[in-house]
Amino acid sequence: MLSSATVRSLLRRPSRTLLTILGIAIGVMALVTVGALAAQLRRVVSRSEAASQGVVLAFVAPEAFPRIEAQLPRLSKQLSRIPGVEGAVPEVVLPFHFGPAQRERFGPPQLIIGLPDRRAGLLNSTLSISTGSGPASGDERLVQVGSDFARSEDVGVGDVVSLYGSSYRVSGIYGQSFTVFDSAVFAPFEEAQRMVGQAVPAAARRRIRARDIATDFVLILKPGTDPSLVADRINLIDGFHATDPHRLNAGLETTARLFDSIIFGAALVALIIGALSVVNTMATAVRERTREIGIRKALGASDAAVLAEVMLESAAIGLLGGMVGLLGGAVLCAYLDARAAAAGSLQLFDLTPSLSLGALAFSTLLGAASGIAPAWGAARLNPTEALRRL
Repeated sequence: MLSSATVRSLLRRPSRTLLTILGIAIGVMALVTVGALAAQLRRVVSRSEAASQGVVLAFVAPEAFPRIEAQLPRLSKQLSRIPGVEGAVPEVVLPFHFGPAQRERFGPPQLIIGLPDRRAGLLNSTLSISTGSGPASGDERLVQVGSDFARSEDVGVGDVVSLYGSSYRVSGIYGQSFTVFDSAVFAPFEEAQRMVGQAVPAAARRRIRARDIATDFVLILKPGTDPSLVADRINLIDGFHATDPHRLNAGLETTARLFDSIIFGAALVALIIGALSVVNTMATAVRERTREIGIRKALGASDAAVLAEVMLESAAIGLLGGMVGLLGGAVLCAYLDARAAAAGSLQLFDLTPSLSLGALAFSTLLGAASGIAPAWGAARLNPTEALRRL
C-alpha cells in the first residue's frame, strides 16, 4: 500500500504525475501487446510441432493422379517399405472455398479433410470434441468441424453445410487446438474422395475413379526415425514430394525468435520513454521540495529515509503506469481477438499471467531505478543550504 505522504506527493502536481504515468503506460501497452502476440505465436508453433510429431506427409502431385488409379493399396505398401516407416495411410485434403467466394480472414485456409479411421485415431492427442459427437461408422452424411470454421460459417451441431454440391450434417465441433485443423471440415474419407473427383478436369475425370484418389499419404514413423531422411527418400519417388518437418519447424521457430526480438525492442522503447519521464518528474519534484526536505533533515530525518521516500514515489509512478498500460494492452488484445473470433480467424494474442506480472514488475522496477538519481540528490542535500533557498 502507498503511504499517505507518497499519495500527497503524487497529487501535488496531478497533471505532471498523470503525464508521466501515461508515458510509462504507452511503453508498457506496446510491450504487453507485442508480448501477447509473440506468446500466441509460440503456442501455435509448439502445437503444430506436437501435431506433426512422428509423421511425414507424402503429397501426390496432381499430374500423377491418373497413374495411381487402382493402386492405393500398392502405393501404401511401397511407402511403408521406406526405412523407418511403420505404415502409410491415404488422406484427402481439398479447399472448402474456391476463388473470390472465400471470405477475408487471417489464419490457415479453410480445408476439407477426409480421414480414414486409422488417420483419425492419430489426431486424438491433438483434437477433442467439445460439442456434439465425433465420427460415426457407416454414416457418410455426418461431418465434424473445427472451432474457427464453426465461428466463421456460423454453424453448430445439427446444422447442415454444403460441400461440393452435397449436404452434410454437423455432428460435432472440435475444441480449439491452435493448429490448421481449427479451420477445417472433417468428412468421411470416401466422401472426400468423391469431392476431389468432381474438382479434377473433365478429361482426367473419365480415367480416374473416386475411390482411387488420395491427395497425400500420412507416413507413420517408427520411434527414433529421422523425419528428414524419410522426406528425402519420398522426394526420390516419381509423383511424390514431401517437406522436411525439421526445416518447416525451423522456419516457424525463426519467426518466433523474430517476435522475441520485437519484444526486446518494445521493452527498450518503454525503458527509454519511461526512464526519461520519471527522471524529469522526480528531479522537478525534488527541486520544488528542497526547503521541505531541508526542514525534515534539520528535524532529524536520515539520508536513508529521504532516499526511500523519493524512490518509493518514483516506484509508485512506475507501478501506476504499468497498471494503466497493462489494462490498455489487455483491452486492445481482447478487442482484436473478439473481432478475429467473429470472423473465424486465428486469434492473435495470448496474454499470459506471467506476461502480465512481468509487465507490472518491469514498470515498477523501471520507476524505482529511474528515481535513484533524484533520490540520491535529495538525500545528499545539506539542511542549512536547503533552508536558505526560497
